[in-house]
Amino acid sequence: MESPIPPKVLAHFVERLLSPYIFIHPPDLPRRAGMFPLILEVDDVKTILGFMLVFLSTALLAGETLSEREAARIADAIYIIEGGTKAKVPYGILSMKVRDKEHARRICINTIRNNHERWMKAGKKGDFLHFLADRYCPPSDSAGNRNWKRNIQLVLKSRPMLAVR
Repeated sequence: MESPIPPKVLAHFVERLLSPYIFIHPPDLPRRAGMFPLILEVDDVKTILGFMLVFLSTALLAGETLSEREAARIADAIYIIEGGTKAKVPYGILSMKVRDKEHARRICINTIRNNHERWMKAGKKGDFLHFLADRYCPPSDSAGNRNWKRNIQLVLKSRPMLAVR
C-alpha cells in the first residue's frame, strides 16, 4: 500500500520543517563550533530524512486500518440488526456452522476486518458500511440489502458506545 503523500512531497515538507535547525555542512567549508545549532554532513541529512520518511509513511498507513474498537462497534451493531438475543444464528453468520455466540462474534469481526482491507485495496469507493453490506447481505436480495444498510447506519448513529457481549 502506498502512502497517500508522495515521497518527494513528504521529503520536501520534512526538509522545510528542519531547515531552521540544520545547516548542511559543505565539505570545503571549515567547521566553526557554535556557529550553527547543528552541523551535519549531506549524507547525514539524507539518512535522517530517509528515516523520517519511512516513519511518517508507516504512521500514515497505520491510520488507515480499522481499529479494534471500531470493528467491535460495528460487530455490536450487526449483532443487534441480525436479531440480538432472539436470533437463531448470532451475528447472522450463515457461511459456516458456529459453536456459540463468541465464535460467531470472532467470525463477524474477521469478516469486518477482511472486508475493510478489500475496501481499501479497491480504492475506498463509497462508504465502507455499504461495501460491507454488499458482502454481508448481497444486493441480489435487494430489500434485505437496502434494509441492512439502513439499519446498520441507524444503530451506529443512535448508539455511539455499543457494548454487546
